[in-house]
Amino acid sequence: MIIGHPHKNPKNGSQAQLGISEDRGQQGLDVLVLLLSLKLRHSSRLHLLRGRHECGSISRIYGFYDECKKRSNVKVWRAFINFFDAMPICALINHRIFCVASGLSPELQDLEQIRQLRRPMDVPDMGLLTDLLWSDPEKEVTGWNDQDKGVSYTFGADVVQKFLKDHDLDLIVRGNQVVEEGYEYFAERLVSLFSVADFCGEFDNIGAVMLPGNFFRCLGWRLNPHGLQLWLFFLSLDSKNRLYIW
Repeated sequence: MIIGHPHKNPKNGSQAQLGISEDRGQQGLDVLVLLLSLKLRHSSRLHLLRGRHECGSISRIYGFYDECKKRSNVKVWRAFINFFDAMPICALINHRIFCVASGLSPELQDLEQIRQLRRPMDVPDMGLLTDLLWSDPEKEVTGWNDQDKGVSYTFGADVVQKFLKDHDLDLIVRGNQVVEEGYEYFAERLVSLFSVADFCGEFDNIGAVMLPGNFFRCLGWRLNPHGLQLWLFFLSLDSKNRLYIW
């Protein structure tokens, strides 16, 4: 997910990435090495947040383990898992915009609970961390409902409105969902952004970015299908925005 110009250099503004999704292509290692290199170069401006695939069990299923083993060795994969387990979970822009890889949690009563999660930690079968990485909004749902995929919950528009009111926030921004136009609003105050166009060569979707400021703008684009597609969800901000990472 990208908020801000997709080609903007981190040295000219802050960027936060909501979920790496390093295991949806054949160049997951390249993506991670690039991101960590940029993080070292722009440590105070580039912030990497954890997504649902940044854990040992999921990365084994979707190919990152196999890629590490084929191109290097299992020790490299284990090193990245240690890194994933220590990653922050959420970001808050100017105390008004809540950013997360996936969704909300019925256990989340105070944002301080996120800060108190003791990292490094693996993703458990249930609980606050699992919900932040796996829950999804659902139009036909009121309140909370169990996910069909067997992990976490779906939540309705009423949950979004209550969360924003209780925490005095304006907007929720999330990734982890392919949407046709690259962005999609839910309950007017939650936006799903997906920044990878033509995802995996299987979807005819547009990639989108969001530019926050005095008002929000969403831009869409298509990528060259023969170019290197990085499976990234970015959040990019100018120097006037203050970004708080948990």
